[in-house]
Amino acid sequence: MNIEIIHLTSQWDKSVANCDSGSLAKDYIENVEVFDIGTQLVGCEKYKALWNSCFPYFGKSPKVSRRKVKLYAGNDLAFMHFYSKVSGSKIANPDEQPWCRTTVCFQKLSGEWFVVHEHVSMPIDFEKGVPALIMGEP
Repeated sequence: MNIEIIHLTSQWDKSVANCDSGSLAKDYIENVEVFDIGTQLVGCEKYKALWNSCFPYFGKSPKVSRRKVKLYAGNDLAFMHFYSKVSGSKIANPDEQPWCRTTVCFQKLSGEWFVVHEHVSMPIDFEKGVPALIMGEP
């Protein structure tokens, strides 16, 4: 595994826990493209605004959980995919919160890794027209 990318991910988790969108987005390129569950956006400032709107939902000390993390890294491009969820003091029962599917794409620029794309999704039950929530351990 690429230690630098694992470190970035760990720092990202700490930024979420501190509800610090500035620190959270410091390793994202200025024109990052994000496909999130409820929106699609371009730009680091919009990404920070998205997180600032989400932090109150989680309450104090949000915690990121990941499962089945896989990282594929070359010399200057890498991607990581996993199941993830964020819980916090306002989430009564974290076990009732569904897992999301997440993919993060990195590019090495001037010797440092940056996030260039992030995609968070949930599967859809097309027959019912509702999310097919991934509950329990993925």
